[in-house]
Order: sequence, then structure tokens, then C-alpha cells
Amino acid sequence: MKILFLPNWQVHCLDEDDNSIQAPDKHIKGEKYWFFKYFPADTEVDIIDIRRTNILHKLEKKIKFYIWQAILAFFKSKNYDVIISHGAQSGLLYALLSSFRKKNPLHIIIDIGGLNGASESRFQAKLIGYALRKKPEIIIHSSKQVSLYNKMYSWLSDKVTFIPFGIDSGYFGNYKFETNKASNYFIGFCGDMRDSKTLIESWETIDSEFSLEIFGKNSSKDPDQISGINLRGKVPFIELIDSIKSAYAIILSLPLANYSYGQTTLLQSMAMGKFIIVTETASTMDYLTNAPGVISVKPYSVEDLSQKINEIIKKPATIIKEMGQKNQLFVKEKYNEKNMADKIYNLIYKNYKIQNF
Repeated sequence: MKILFLPNWQVHCLDEDDNSIQAPDKHIKGEKYWFFKYFPADTEVDIIDIRRTNILHKLEKKIKFYIWQAILAFFKSKNYDVIISHGAQSGLLYALLSSFRKKNPLHIIIDIGGLNGASESRFQAKLIGYALRKKPEIIIHSSKQVSLYNKMYSWLSDKVTFIPFGIDSGYFGNYKFETNKASNYFIGFCGDMRDSKTLIESWETIDSEFSLEIFGKNSSKDPDQISGINLRGKVPFIELIDSIKSAYAIILSLPLANYSYGQTTLLQSMAMGKFIIVTETASTMDYLTNAPGVISVKPYSVEDLSQKINEIIKKPATIIKEMGQKNQLFVKEKYNEKNMADKIYNLIYKNYKIQNF
């Protein structure tokens, strides 16, 4: 089986492995890419990434559609059995182009962003529906996202499959980090799809020797005016996971939206043996069930988050560490890359057989 994969990010082609780059962002020469390494040995996978150097990229960033990637995929698709679009930014345009052709390979869209940010605009839904009139298979990583399809794209509901996201738990659980900082700080996040406002206002009520390290795009507040908070900004990936590995606990404060976000940070932090406080949203609910070292909080509730932070601070450090270690085992067994890959392959194989019967 030949697969063409269209990620909505840049993939680095490397002659040898680089541990500072996570698996989805690198393709090592002579090795299988990302979760495809768990597919049958005779599976061939080629990648067309977003091609940051293409002449349309500045326009693509503004309109949030990867035009050149979709066009390249359309013209090359006849050489493949399956096209997998990771995200609607190129998946919708590729679907539109291929809808004018009678025979096409199986098309699968891994819908991370709710097709159009989970918009419930009827006009936009009609445009998207026209592009998807050939009814590709849809994979979602949040089961609550089904409600969006039932409401806005009911004719596509039978093509939607919930497959939990999975990570390389071995890399995050076993990777040797350089520093051994004292665990006297929590880690939080700001930036896109992070609720830094609730996080900061909650921490301002905390009276503790712990500090809060916030990673991501800087908050609008002046860091000099926030006691006990260090705004670290955007840092290299390896520096971020090194800091997470050494942290006392993680706070993942999230806004509300009906699509997938925050799951990678949540699962990676759990895989590194961290205790987590996380907002209960449509994106996280599937991953909180039976999670041993996770406390959920109400969205946008300063009072609830402050209370949960104080609960963690008052618990013995040995308990926090033990529950973090249970998180690590939980992710390793349930939300690993292989489980995700097996489910995706089974979906591909079933529909490939139907399409070619």
C-alpha cells in the first residue's frame, strides 16, 4: 500500500536522528516516519509538507490554507492508494480538486481543528460541504467533536471515526535530560488555545514558596508586576521538555472549543511522570477518564483553579510523585503511538478494501 501524507507543518528531512526534534517533525533517512512505523512492513509512505519556501506561503499564512501542498498532492495522488491530510488547511482544497475527477485514491482527513475552527456558520458549512461532497473518511481525536458533525455536517456523520491521540511514550518517559533542577516550580502555558488569563489570576491568589514558570507567547501583563511568576516565552522544544521533566506539577489551563487542542501537551507531560491540573474541555475529557494523577477544573474558573493548586501544594511531595508515575504508566498502556497507529491502519484497510472491491 502506498500512502501520501500531508501534514500541516514542516517536516525536517534528516540523515541521522536528532533527539531535539519530536517525531512528527522529522523524517530520518532510511527509517519509517512517525506512527507509520507501526504499519505493515510493505507500506510505503511519502510526505508533502507545507513547503515553507514556496512562493504562495505568505498568502497561505494569511488565509490559513496550504494551497501549494494541496495542488502538488492532487497531481501526484494517482500514484498512491491513500491520501491522508492532517488538518483541513490542505485537506479541504485537495478534496475540492479531487471532487472534479471520477476516480481518486481513498482520502482521509485527520480533523484537528473542527474543519473551520468548529464554526457553526451555515454559509461556511455549505462551502465546506461542497468541497467534501465525495465524502472522505474523517478521523477525530475528541469524541465530543461528533456533535459538530451531527449538527453542521449530518450527511458526513457516518464517515467520522474517533481515534484517541497517542504519543511516543518511550521517548518522553525514557529520554535522559541534562538538568536536575529542584522541583520548586509549577509549569503553565500561554499563547494560542491556552487560557493564560485564568492561570495568572489564579496564581496571584496563591501564597506559597513555589513559583510558576509560564512557557509560550508572552501574556499581555507586565511580568515585573506578577509576583511569583516567570514568563519564559517561546523556547526550543528540548528546553521545554527538560523543564517539564523537572517540574513539581503541570497546569494546563485551556479555553473552550469543540476541536482538538492541548492533547499533545497533556499526554507528553503525563508520559514524563508529571501530576497535572487541566481544564475539562471537549478536547481533554476523553483523556481524563481513569487518569490516576490528573485533576480537572472548570473552564475560566479562577476560584476552582486556585483551590486545586492549593490542594496540590498541601499534598505530600511523595504522593504527587507517585501519582505522576502512575500517569506515566497510564499513558504508556492506553495513549501510546502504536494504539493510535493500529486503529488508523485498520480504518484505512477496511475502507481501502471497500473502495477497491
